[in-house]
Amino acid sequence: MMTLETATLLQLSIIIPVHNAEQCIERCVDSFIGTFNAFSELILIDDGSTDDTKQRCRAIIERYPDWRIRYIYQANGGVSSARNHGLALAEGQWVYFVDADDFLVNSAQLFEPVVGQSVDWVLFRTKIERAGGTDSAFGLTEDGDYQYKTAKGLFLDHYYQNVFFQSCNKLYRRAIIEAEALRFDESLRIGEDLIFNLQYLQHCRVVSHRATFLYVYEIGHAEAATSTLKPQWFSVNLTALHIIEMQLVAGIAEVDRVAYTRFLKQYVRTFFRMLIVFDQRTLTVLERQFIQTQLINLERGLPTGTSRWLR
Repeated sequence: MMTLETATLLQLSIIIPVHNAEQCIERCVDSFIGTFNAFSELILIDDGSTDDTKQRCRAIIERYPDWRIRYIYQANGGVSSARNHGLALAEGQWVYFVDADDFLVNSAQLFEPVVGQSVDWVLFRTKIERAGGTDSAFGLTEDGDYQYKTAKGLFLDHYYQNVFFQSCNKLYRRAIIEAEALRFDESLRIGEDLIFNLQYLQHCRVVSHRATFLYVYEIGHAEAATSTLKPQWFSVNLTALHIIEMQLVAGIAEVDRVAYTRFLKQYVRTFFRMLIVFDQRTLTVLERQFIQTQLINLERGLPTGTSRWLR
């Protein structure tokens, strides 16, 4: 067993996409920089900001001259483009994504996680703060290491605990990302984290969940892609279902078949609820007819799977 702080070869790359983040980037970095160490790097990718973000990032670099902090400007390409740019520059053995308008708590836990040689993914708990609303959280409430390739029923149960839908607040092995040429889909405006995570999960031996609150995610800021639902949400989730069926639960044991059936039924219910959210002005007639047809086929196919209508 080793830690990020004691193993000179075990380095951490923190990647933060920033876009018009003059009001929040310093709070974000200040929330963890006090526990930074010599085996870590911070990569700030400015995604075409038009405010004083550049000056704020330069001020951060000047304020912390002892740490390895890089600022890179790129033409506006979206958060996936910025994260991919950061991945291309990262040198750490582990990668951790942060959004500029969020911040960390208990940040020392990030720099000192006990990581076994077989652990390929570490997921921490996240607190959700809603503007003018009730706070909540997601992530497992107990520490645990899981081998989802042999415990597929557990993966299905954990999926709907909202632990795989975000890329922030997770430690990724960069060697896996590079070996499998994994990148965020820059054509997606919503759901790109889920697809990236499911693709990454296919190559993980052990996934380690940590019950520690490490990250505060704010909902309600103007730039958030998830602040309003988009029709693309449906196609993303159909893609996710395809990955789950073809890669993550292929050959599922009979003992897990009940969990898989429950999982698919939950997806059906969620899809129908989302159809209610989108009104006729949001979805075209053809889009609505297509989605309804897929849901009917899915219901008829339970519990045998979904592959025949995801072709």
